[in-house]
Amino acid sequence: MRKKTIKSLRFISAPIFFLLCALLLVCGSPAQAVETAQKHPIVRELSLNVEMLKILPVLEDKIGDKKLLERSKEKIYTMDGHELHLVADLCEKISGEGQTVSSDIAFLLVTALIVLS
Repeated sequence: MRKKTIKSLRFISAPIFFLLCALLLVCGSPAQAVETAQKHPIVRELSLNVEMLKILPVLEDKIGDKKLLERSKEKIYTMDGHELHLVADLCEKISGEGQTVSSDIAFLLVTALIVLS
């Protein structure tokens, strides 16, 4: 009985070993993942800068109080990418329409996102 178990383990372990080797070749090595992980923050930083160029002029135009403006900027820098993109899109709408009801509603939404983030 013991000899049969050893033979079956050898029979099963060889294909598993070759499958793991094949997965390593297909997926790549951990060193390749590190290289792509280093490029990701650069893209994130560029995206953050582009979003900030849309947000900051609108906030400076709409908010008169300097202390409140500084607190808003601090909150914006702590937002995640999805929230930041949403605020930037709303600010783009505000700057594109001027003084309309829809731009006021968009600014209200921007204010709510900043306060609740």
